[in-house]
Amino acid sequence: MVIRAPLPQGSPLLTSNRSAANKAVAQRGQLDTIISSAMVDVFRSCGVAVAPRSARDGSGDVRIPDVSAAIGFSLRQGTDAKAIVGRLTLSVPEDLFTIMRVQGTKPLQLDLIRELTNQLAARIKHRLLPFDAALQPALPGLLSRMATEVLKAKSPGLRVYCGRTLRGEVVVTVEGEIDESRLVYSGAADVANEGDVIVF
Repeated sequence: MVIRAPLPQGSPLLTSNRSAANKAVAQRGQLDTIISSAMVDVFRSCGVAVAPRSARDGSGDVRIPDVSAAIGFSLRQGTDAKAIVGRLTLSVPEDLFTIMRVQGTKPLQLDLIRELTNQLAARIKHRLLPFDAALQPALPGLLSRMATEVLKAKSPGLRVYCGRTLRGEVVVTVEGEIDESRLVYSGAADVANEGDVIVF
């Protein structure tokens, strides 16, 4: 039997392990902040206030609201990294559409949820750029509530973000193996703001 003596306080190994753990927590907090702030901004643009709750992994107790959409994405973290694929979903209570303010003719709920999901992905992409992370969203599509529940149940590493509103909770999920150790701030990126018109 091998007995290992406890590491003395101030040991370089102990300090290294502690700083690595603190760094991991900070990085997890960084990604959570990016996603939660993007969620708040999307709904603020429609005149809806959202109060984010603490992020959770694959929370089984979260009830998925009535209307959902999903958008696939690829994410490359650094020029030397292989791109990973993932999926982002946004679910909204049906009653929330009644208090949303949208410029021009108000679109149908199913069109609006796709557009909100698209804008959410764009805002997350914008916020990831200074961390040398390039997110490429695909096209959003509708997702039934049952399909979203199945996705949540079958994805143990799924990140779940909830936000309270006057008409119930909105729920965002993110599926994908994002390497948070590579979320290192590399400087402000010269990119367009959300809502800017870019001619291709």
